[in-house]
Amino acid sequence: MKDEQKIKCDKCGISIPDMPEETKPTELLCNACYEKQNKQVISVDQILAALEEDQYLGFCLACGNEQGGCEPDARKYKCEACGERKVYGAEECLIMIG
Repeated sequence: MKDEQKIKCDKCGISIPDMPEETKPTELLCNACYEKQNKQVISVDQILAALEEDQYLGFCLACGNEQGGCEPDARKYKCEACGERKVYGAEECLIMIG
C-alpha cells in the first residue's frame, strides 16, 4: 500500500483531495476558504454611486463597510466597523478593479 500524504488547506487545515505535483498552486485552499478569500464585498455600482454623490466615501475591502471622511485616493485607512486597515477611497477602488 502506497504511503499517502495528507494535503491540508493552508488557511483552515481541513484535508483536501490529493492532486498531481505539477498542478498544485502556490497556496492550497479548500473550497470554503477559496470562496471566502475571493468574496466580493463591494460592488461597482456602490463605487459609482459614491463617486456620483461627490462625497468623501471609502469602502472596507474586508467587511464592505461604507465609511465617510476618506480622501478619493485613500489607502489602508482603519475601518470603523471591523478595525482592519483595508479602507480605500471610492476612486482608488475604481482604479483597483480596473
